[in-house]
Amino acid sequence: MAKRRGVSMNILVNATALNERGAFSLVKSLLVEINKSQDFFIKSKLKLEFLVSRKELCEYENESVKVRFDDRYKKSFLEKWKFQNRFLPNYLKKENFQALLSLQNYVVNVPGIRTFALIHQPIPFSNLSFFELEFSNWIKYNLLLKRIIIDQKKYINGVIVQTEWMKSALKKKFGYTCPIQIIRPPVGSIVNNTAPLDKNLKSMLDSSEIKLFYPTNNERYKNNDRLINAIMKYNELNSPKISLLITLEGNSNEFVKFIGKVSYDSIYNVYKNVDALIFPSMTETMGFPLLEAQQCGLSVLASDLPFAREICGLNALYFNPRDISSIVAQLVSFSKIYPGVNSGSEIFDAKNVGTYLDYFKFMLKDFKSNPL
Repeated sequence: MAKRRGVSMNILVNATALNERGAFSLVKSLLVEINKSQDFFIKSKLKLEFLVSRKELCEYENESVKVRFDDRYKKSFLEKWKFQNRFLPNYLKKENFQALLSLQNYVVNVPGIRTFALIHQPIPFSNLSFFELEFSNWIKYNLLLKRIIIDQKKYINGVIVQTEWMKSALKKKFGYTCPIQIIRPPVGSIVNNTAPLDKNLKSMLDSSEIKLFYPTNNERYKNNDRLINAIMKYNELNSPKISLLITLEGNSNEFVKFIGKVSYDSIYNVYKNVDALIFPSMTETMGFPLLEAQQCGLSVLASDLPFAREICGLNALYFNPRDISSIVAQLVSFSKIYPGVNSGSEIFDAKNVGTYLDYFKFMLKDFKSNPL
């Protein structure tokens, strides 16, 4: 890609690893916003090329952005290594890009090319023990990715993070001195996500006991087992009874309902029919359910950790996520003030909420202050 006449900057955006769940949603939302904002890119003289590993994203190609499908990153570890360390540096030089924006935590060092990264994986910055992660995640994130993040501070030009606690960790724990911009992703309204619920789930939501909701997965740091034990312990000795609706597969009992994955198209119907979100995760970048619950005016019980404190502020009851008795104590507290506690969207702290275009505005600011 030779530098085009009238184009001040060609940027390669690497998003090949973002192909599942929230990560895929981020890439899609970014491309949608770019499509709606072509005037910005024309005026700013920016041309983008996205590398993606989901073919459906190619439909967002337009005059300002080329979308190239490449799924090598999803194959073997060797293919991933070759893509990152051979293909990507060679492609940046061959196609005459001036900058790289990596949406997957780390960049490659290519002399003469400015590099920026969205760092959104919290595990390297969290104090998780060996037993709080699967062995593969310990190797992948707590050893390899942590080492990469430490090493890249020598040559990276700028970093985007989503929360203040991540920025602080980069500076204090990893010694970053490059510009770091907090850009919290916009959270779209979910009030129209009211597709019909499964009949069994609807029946669970119609029950009379206090209902807590935890959207989660099977990762150990999500703290599912400790939460389930806390729910059972609470119900042994206390009233009113509390039931937990948890988005995992399993055998339900009187107080723990395994509801499986809930379609995002129906999520508002769940939030509006439970009494609180409970969120015992031991690490998150920010935790989208915490934002969604506040948007719905739903009460929140959450881990007493920096990510939750930053997102919820005074709008939550906090517990030590590693202590079952602490979780139970806050369940008791909630049961006593229920239904009088509520965290409405009108008091949601929107500090640092931006748009995806702010990623490129941040890069443009660096280009202007440090011209090539």
